[in-house]
Amino acid sequence: MHATTTTRYILCALLLLGPGMRLAAADRAADSGFPRPLPVAGQTPVTGIFGIPRAQGTDTPGAGQSHWGATLDVTSHFQGSEAGDESIFFDGETTRLALQARYGINDDWNLGVEVPWVHHGPGFLDQFIVEWHDLWGFPQHGRNQVPNGDIRYRYDRGGQARFDIDASTGGPGDVILSAQRGLWRGPDSAALMHTQLKLPTGEADKLTGSGAPDAGAGIELSRRWRRGWYSMFRAGAVYLGEGEVLPDLQRRWAAYGGLDLVWRPLRALSLRVQYDAHTSPYEDSDLRELHRWSGLISTGGTWHVTRRIALDLAVVENVPNSRAVSDVTFQLRLRAKPGAGR
Repeated sequence: MHATTTTRYILCALLLLGPGMRLAAADRAADSGFPRPLPVAGQTPVTGIFGIPRAQGTDTPGAGQSHWGATLDVTSHFQGSEAGDESIFFDGETTRLALQARYGINDDWNLGVEVPWVHHGPGFLDQFIVEWHDLWGFPQHGRNQVPNGDIRYRYDRGGQARFDIDASTGGPGDVILSAQRGLWRGPDSAALMHTQLKLPTGEADKLTGSGAPDAGAGIELSRRWRRGWYSMFRAGAVYLGEGEVLPDLQRRWAAYGGLDLVWRPLRALSLRVQYDAHTSPYEDSDLRELHRWSGLISTGGTWHVTRRIALDLAVVENVPNSRAVSDVTFQLRLRAKPGAGR
């Protein structure tokens, strides 16, 4: 995807959140809630199609209140290997723009929806990543030996191509409906149960969806420590419906979890390190891109524009299984609380 297209996505997200920003423009007090974790998940073309729950956090809207958000993920792919009669190769870029809304039914229950748009195309980040790896002496793994700006997603098994994408494609992704119930909430800790249902509104042949519904559930915990330090933990499982992308290799269950450490040294600034992991949705393959679990480490910060407006920026990298996870993801998220939050 070209940089101009990505810029348009960002501008659209800002415009859609404009009304909420105007409502909060005069409020400059610090946010009194728990920090929100980043909504991170594996973004490889064959993994990002599943409904593996992304972190939500325990800072939920109160009765009659709402939270709004827009998250932009730009992911660069360059990975491939061969094993037995299998081979796989990903070279391209995935852009995912997701609009989120959450509404508090009462102080314990809230409902949410996420509507994504997914685009696979040539990568405008290729040259930047090559130069970055050269600067720090990181291995290129062949990235500097192929033309920049290509797209090729291909998987072969038994001498046959199971999928082969060599041109830009995209469209609406799988819509996610969710519900959260607070388990407890105190001045220094909070816990909730998160459930979600992913609907098959994307298209499997474009790799914008899996072609089947997925249902997940888990628990999230938050803890406030001294001097502006916070930690968060989450874990759960997801049932994967019988999809249309490599259905003979697909598992029915996957587990996920994550841990965050957030430091808020200033009222307007938070810094974080976040780790997310999930088991592979595939089996019966010797390729690490398909059968290995995924680990993602995110580093970044949050600018608290007002008490009700926050802007998150993070870099997500593949640690420790570089073949099972995409090279790098840049995430930008804008959040708004139009009403009086907790």
